[in-house]
Amino acid sequence: MLYPPYVTRTLPNDSINKLSCVDAIMTQQLITTLAEKSGYSESKIQELVQAKLTEFSGLVSEEGAVYLVAKELDVNLVEQAEKKDLKIQNILPGMRKVDLKGKVIRIQGKHQFNRSDGSEGEVQNIVIADETGTIRIVLWDKQTTISDNISEGDVLEIQNAYSREGMYQQCEVHLHESSRVNKGEPQDIGEVADYNVNFTGKSENVNISEINSEGVNYEFHGTLVNVSAKNPLFTVCPSCGKKVTRENETYSCEVHGSVNPVNAVVMSGFVDDGKGCVRCVFFRDVAQQLLGLETLSNVSEEGVREKAHLCVGSDVWIGGRSQRNDYVNALEVVANDVKVINPRDHILNVMTKNTEVSV
Repeated sequence: MLYPPYVTRTLPNDSINKLSCVDAIMTQQLITTLAEKSGYSESKIQELVQAKLTEFSGLVSEEGAVYLVAKELDVNLVEQAEKKDLKIQNILPGMRKVDLKGKVIRIQGKHQFNRSDGSEGEVQNIVIADETGTIRIVLWDKQTTISDNISEGDVLEIQNAYSREGMYQQCEVHLHESSRVNKGEPQDIGEVADYNVNFTGKSENVNISEINSEGVNYEFHGTLVNVSAKNPLFTVCPSCGKKVTRENETYSCEVHGSVNPVNAVVMSGFVDDGKGCVRCVFFRDVAQQLLGLETLSNVSEEGVREKAHLCVGSDVWIGGRSQRNDYVNALEVVANDVKVINPRDHILNVMTKNTEVSV
């Protein structure tokens, strides 16, 4: 087992606020399943559930009442739920008891930070993929030891995790004390595309001229022809990554209260593929990846700008989500992942795929 229970983490407030909606959906799914297994109508099951809620006078949740009714009807909903692994494209923010499998396609570096109480913390991201999409697994503190025993290409089986919305509206998976992580078998995962590494699920591989809709995941390749890094460093909460506010010498996070912030990077640039040009925005780990910065320790804003200038002319692959920039009334892409690629390798990859199609 790669991950025994190490760290207890509490769901942040923003995730808790989403649970009521997700719980309602999951409860309805349980009612539907129970109706199918028992032979009763859904309306009859709902009637029995309401009776249980009344009987226990608020001591059980609606979901718990469904399980009590299932037990009386001799239907094992727990066994059925445990057998089902979620496909990545079906994972939504706010879900609990998430079981999934995926191939490791990216292991990012470990980042150290100081908490408000003076203790040191560590965070790391791993990206896994299945045949339906990709998702980021966020590891905290001792959980980061998982990466010491895995390599890109390994298959992971993750049990009893939870999902939440990340800083830039992407869904991500977190572990808690009862989560389990094991290595799986390669045959457990379908074919994963070479460049399918964005953090928000399925995406369209397009020419830049085809980026024409808001809120869509796109993948594209082009040349970084311009960069802007006027004020590239900003301070964020070390635990959740949200931007912090400052009062005098105190920094505050809306979720975690008083914190010792860490620096994060933001920059933008235009990518051109010969058929179109689009503005791309790069935040945090994605910006560091583009700049080749493993850590921001002792890195000044001027140092970031120098690194950014050296990126101009690079051949890049980008996966991200489109949004409308109201200031200029044009679409732009918020990058979820970026790769600086060798043009020769890209040409060979395209030629290989075209050959496979023609055959």
